[in-house]
Amino acid sequence: MPKLTIEVTEHDIKNGQPCAPECCPIALAFRERWGLDEDEELHVDKYGILIENGNGEETFRCPMPDAGCRFIDDFDAGRPVSPFTLTLTYRKRRA
Repeated sequence: MPKLTIEVTEHDIKNGQPCAPECCPIALAFRERWGLDEDEELHVDKYGILIENGNGEETFRCPMPDAGCRFIDDFDAGRPVSPFTLTLTYRKRRA
């Protein structure tokens, strides 16, 4: 299966919002690296990353690695977090 490496930077952390699946630091980093179409919606949580097209159809899904889960828990709870690298394993993106 393909892999995608996401760098969550200090900029992503400063601009991310806690408890906001579409604009948390991981979502911001993913959006930067992946490049989404205007009509695509991104949702990031402890279970994984989901992209839906403008019709609400799922076009991408991948599970969240343990490191991402810990980051989300800490960030959402207001605990200090640091930049890190997240490697995602996913099935091919649907057309």
